[in-house]
Amino acid sequence: MKQNPKYWQSKEFKILLRLWDDKLAENGFEDAEESVKGSKWLKQRASNVYRQADATTIAAKENYFTLMQQHFAKERFRSPLHRAVMTHVINGEFPREIVKRLKAMGKHIDRHTVTFIRRRYENKWGIISWTPEKMDLVPTK
Repeated sequence: MKQNPKYWQSKEFKILLRLWDDKLAENGFEDAEESVKGSKWLKQRASNVYRQADATTIAAKENYFTLMQQHFAKERFRSPLHRAVMTHVINGEFPREIVKRLKAMGKHIDRHTVTFIRRRYENKWGIISWTPEKMDLVPTK
């Protein structure tokens, strides 16, 4: 079979790709790309969102996640579900991603409950926001 220079655009390739994507998904593989209107796009992870942000915003976010991880290590969680949710939160995952991961593990929870659990521990630990002003990285007037 002679391949044309744009084989990756051919119908055969797209069928084969879909078949392999389905097989990988069955085994729990999560692709780094997502399909949007028939095209593949790299998923934007929480850790990448502020790469072009100013240094103060980046420092504030780093402080936020460092504090979250420190408190997480000391916390005695109310339930294994709270621990599971907060494990993903401190890794920078969005609520919808957390719901998807927990669902794959057989735990059913909605994104509002994920946000509620996150806010509960943020309030308990005194970490309400990662903005530069809240993290005391910008002098207030």
